Amino acid sequence: MLTTTQSSKVRAACDRLAREIQARRETALEPHRAPSPATGLTASRLARCSRQAYYALRDWHRQPRLSGEQAARLVKGRREKALALAELLELGFELTAAHIPFPQEAYNRYGIAGRLDAKLRHPLHPRRRAEVPLAVKSLHPLAYAAVNSWRDLKKHHFYCTYYRQAQACIQAFNTNALLLLLSDCLGGWKLLTVPRDEEELASLREMTACVNAALKGGPLPPRMAYHAKVCGRCPFAAECAPKPERRRKRIVAG
Repeated sequence: MLTTTQSSKVRAACDRLAREIQARRETALEPHRAPSPATGLTASRLARCSRQAYYALRDWHRQPRLSGEQAARLVKGRREKALALAELLELGFELTAAHIPFPQEAYNRYGIAGRLDAKLRHPLHPRRRAEVPLAVKSLHPLAYAAVNSWRDLKKHHFYCTYYRQAQACIQAFNTNALLLLLSDCLGGWKLLTVPRDEEELASLREMTACVNAALKGGPLPPRMAYHAKVCGRCPFAAECAPKPERRRKRIVAG
């Protein structure tokens, strides 16, 4: 049995170790907190609002730094993706390619860069060489519980960007569908077949044209209809909408 002095030393050692772990973790997350330069539209940054997409390119340096928790969530998402791809291999599926850049011809035509997470070979497909485009995304467990179809994803105020990214992949690789693996970061998976959405693709092409024209000195892209959960968290809200208008919108929404 430990003496009182020994117990105090153990507790003190635990406290010191806890502080050291936390300090090292914060240091490791620091590079992920600063906003990163953006030179063009990418599939992972397809904002719901064309004006926000424009400001994110022109004034990327004005975006606030991520909090430590937000940076940790970003890193967690990348690890969840790697774990999901590794588990698919363990289950006997063949990943014929991973982290595939959008074809140059697709970028030249549509103006959106990006990567497809993987191409998965279907072992039961009559054409043995058939490959299925695969994207992997992680969601907060509460949001995960509410998303059971691509339609749920499309209408979600935040995760609709995942749907737009999936459509950008479908467009870039000229396919009619994509398999989307959703992780809840707790071990749960949902696998959604996302069909090609011509209406959404037309919206993406329109946004790309508006943003690129504005970057070359054209008019500002149109902003979306006011949405408290989207506009209220936009880092460019003060510049996008004059204060009187934002106040009026809040009064109406309230």
